[in-house]
Amino acid sequence: MLQRHAPEPVYQGKTAGYWIRQLSLPAALTPASELREPPSLHLDTSLTMSASRSHPLEFPAWPPRPETTEHPSVAAIRAMGSAAVPSLLRCLDSHDGQISKNAMRLLGEVCPLNCAVGSALIKRMRVTESSAHKICRLIWAGLPAIVSQHLKKPLSPQPVAARFSDPWFAPAYLCRDALGKMFSLARSIQGTQPEAMAALLTLIRQLSDALAYWEDWVSLLSATTLGASGINAKQALHSLIHELANKGRGLETRVAIAEAIGRIDPASAESLAAIKSVAQETNRVLKCAAIVALGKSGSAGKQTRSLLEQFWHGPDPVLSCLAYEALCRIDPDR
Repeated sequence: MLQRHAPEPVYQGKTAGYWIRQLSLPAALTPASELREPPSLHLDTSLTMSASRSHPLEFPAWPPRPETTEHPSVAAIRAMGSAAVPSLLRCLDSHDGQISKNAMRLLGEVCPLNCAVGSALIKRMRVTESSAHKICRLIWAGLPAIVSQHLKKPLSPQPVAARFSDPWFAPAYLCRDALGKMFSLARSIQGTQPEAMAALLTLIRQLSDALAYWEDWVSLLSATTLGASGINAKQALHSLIHELANKGRGLETRVAIAEAIGRIDPASAESLAAIKSVAQETNRVLKCAAIVALGKSGSAGKQTRSLLEQFWHGPDPVLSCLAYEALCRIDPDR
């Protein structure tokens, strides 16, 4: 049997799918007939260079600046509320990359804060190049030029320096951005609507699982999302510490994980031991991230004082400065 979707919600006679597609198009401009002319300027020939004036200078009033209005698509999806969520989730998997991006943006900015939306974003964030696509790409690369020029070139993963044009990383980053907006909004209304944050906290387990994903940037995006959640993501601490110790991870990912631990709970015994171990590795950037994280551990970090003092009195000026700041934070009365 063919799966039938429920009818799409409608706003001003247009379906949710229409408004999702329209988001990437500019909003309608103000008609020329409604534009206001700037005030006319007239030269006062009675002005002189004298220091004394009989009357103050008067300038014509400039028309008030029009208030910025949100894009009609944003207003439409907000008006539809929860009814628009199924359409947005379907658009996440659209073959049209722009429609997928529009759906991600709308999910993060105006959709209800619930577990279903967050789960869909995390699932989409974990989409990487499939084995079948990789085989197709390698076969195309091995074809003679006289043959391959007549075939469409498969999309390819991009290096780190150009990863925002990577066909898999770029959408995943937008999903992470949407998740970050959802958590930020939930924190801002937590005092009056605690159920919103409670719903999103059920996503922490899924983000913890994504930390161990084989693709390095999936782990990176998961770590930054967890770190932005702060103490609310404490249940992910064990997974973060496990991946921090994984030397097979890229440098940027391990730095992001160290920063996330520093935001969530750097004062726990397990966190301190893991961060202290990383601070003694050879990579300078990783040392910097570890020292900063130790500085956030409060009085619990006093047990790392001897290590921080070594960095403080060491030859590296950057590590010395960071270690001094960390010492001042963990023991300000010393």
